[in-house]
Amino acid sequence: MTAKLFEKTNLDNPFTEVVSRLIRRISYTAFEIGILSVITENYAERLGKKGLFLPDISEFVSSSTGFIFLAGIIYVIAQIFKRGVELQTENDWTI
Repeated sequence: MTAKLFEKTNLDNPFTEVVSRLIRRISYTAFEIGILSVITENYAERLGKKGLFLPDISEFVSSSTGFIFLAGIIYVIAQIFKRGVELQTENDWTI
């Protein structure tokens, strides 16, 4: 997805709908990963209470809050790009 972002970026008109959508999709994906990590952590904890310990799982899902925070930051950037698209379109219509 990130490679597509760099392919679609135009330095003359950087705020395009395609780039805005890609950044928004990246934020949604990061949020989904964070939520799945939280679910996995809770499920592994419940299994641990029942006596089944998964010692290696913590190194894979321990960054759930980091992904959710990253998703929030990228979502803010997506909103900035969305507003940039609106301003750039408005500016194109102005003579």
